[in-house]
Amino acid sequence: MHPATEGAKALVIAAAVLTGLVIERVTALPGSASGATGPVAPLAQA
Repeated sequence: MHPATEGAKALVIAAAVLTGLVIERVTALPGSASGATGPVAPLAQA
């Protein structure tokens, strides 16, 4: 594969990981206080 393709894959993976971490933190903090997240709050706390 071309190096550019590998670099793009790495960026996509890094962005996905960072997005997942941000979502976990955001849902963990206000999730218990507000029931807007629904079933996501228990999963984030587990």
